[in-house]
Amino acid sequence: MLLRSFYCVNLHIYFLSCTKIKDLNKKEIQTLRTKLQNEFAINNIDEYFLNNTFLKVTDLSIKDSSTHTKGKISEILNAKFPGLKINPDSIYKSIFDEVRRKSKHDKIVTTLDELIRNKGVGKKQFEEILSAIGAVKDFDKLWLEITSTLSNEGLRFGDIQIYKTQWKKLEVDRMDPTNKLLQDTIKKVKKRIDFSRTNFSNKSLMEIVGLIKADLLDINVTITNDYLTVLIFSEIYE
Repeated sequence: MLLRSFYCVNLHIYFLSCTKIKDLNKKEIQTLRTKLQNEFAINNIDEYFLNNTFLKVTDLSIKDSSTHTKGKISEILNAKFPGLKINPDSIYKSIFDEVRRKSKHDKIVTTLDELIRNKGVGKKQFEEILSAIGAVKDFDKLWLEITSTLSNEGLRFGDIQIYKTQWKKLEVDRMDPTNKLLQDTIKKVKKRIDFSRTNFSNKSLMEIVGLIKADLLDINVTITNDYLTVLIFSEIYE
C-alpha cells in the first residue's frame, strides 16, 4: 500500500537521503497524485501536501533487504564505535519489531510531527533501542573497571568470579530484544539510579548496589540476586 510506504519512509536511520515530491518530474507527480486519490477515495490532492512533503530514499535493495540492512547497521556502528562487539541481527530485530508495532497505529495523523512521532523511528529512538539492548556498551572494558573497583573494595576473588559469570550471561541476554522481563527490569533500574544518584557520594560500589536494590521491591522473583547486582553494575557504569 502506498500509504504504508509513506509511513515507512520516516524510518531515517542515518543512511537515507531526502527527495522532495515537488522536485519529481510531472509524470511521476501525476502518478503519485492518481494513486493517492484512488487509495483514499478523494477527488483532489492538496497542493500544499505535494509542495511540502518529502521522501526518504535508501540505497538498500528491495531483494534481500534484511541482509543489506544488517550490513548497513554494522557499517554505521563500526564507524561510530570502532572495536565494539556488535550483533546486527539483534539490532535489526529490535528496529523491525518497533516499525511493525508503529504500523498498527490506526489513529488519524494530521501533521508531520504526528507522523514522525506515531509512525516513524528517528535518530533518538534508534539510539534508545541501541542502549536498551546494550549494543553500544563495551562489556569487556566495563568489566575491567568494575573488577578493579570491587577488588579495591576488598571483595573476595570467588565472589568476583560469580559476578563475572552473571556479567557474561547479561551480555548475551541483552542481545535478545524479545526478553521483555529483562528490558522492563533495565528500565526500572535506570529510573532508580537516576532518582538516587545524588545519594551516591562517598559510597562504595556495593553500597550503591544495596541502595538501588532497596528501592526495587517489585522485581520479578525469577531474577537472581547476583544477576540483579551485575545488571545494576552495567547501568551505573552507563
